[in-house]
Amino acid sequence: FRSQRTQRRPALRLLLVGAAAAICPLAFVGQGSIARSPLVARRISITGTSKECNEETPEEWLEINDGPLWWQKPTYMNDYGYNDNPCHTKAGTLKAYQEARFGMTESWLLERLKARGMTMEEIRQKASVYEFVQAEGRPKLTKKMQFLLQVKYLFEERDAELIDLKEEIEKSPPSKSYSGEPGADVFLDLD
Repeated sequence: FRSQRTQRRPALRLLLVGAAAAICPLAFVGQGSIARSPLVARRISITGTSKECNEETPEEWLEINDGPLWWQKPTYMNDYGYNDNPCHTKAGTLKAYQEARFGMTESWLLERLKARGMTMEEIRQKASVYEFVQAEGRPKLTKKMQFLLQVKYLFEERDAELIDLKEEIEKSPPSKSYSGEPGADVFLDLD
């Protein structure tokens, strides 16, 4: 039975090729009636002038691109950056989106504080007044996240200089990322 099947397949293929050739014979015969000009891609006007290319040496290129890549720099959730590009995985991409969201929040807050007439030096000086009590068993604040929270509390014009983060998390409404499942992360809703 198997040998009959293998014998039928070449015959079927030959039949299909023959039918295709009968239906559209021009597809198998040469280039067709429209021929291209061989000089279409080579129409160049010669001016007699030339321009030198400035080639960068590898040392110059290294000086330009010296330093860590964007994911290796300190972030809001990690003081030492990431080993690999976080956008290579779905979970890493979600982290990168969260980092971008924090960055946009910080820039929005800084713009509003500058609109009030404060300089960046004044913002840094007044924001450094706020200190945080961190709960045990929770991740420690990174430097960038601490600055973001300080700017947030400066924008809100808080009176207290010592802020207990555990109380702040308990007082804050559940954020959009909280699923209600046990062990799920609760993020501060900063925007």
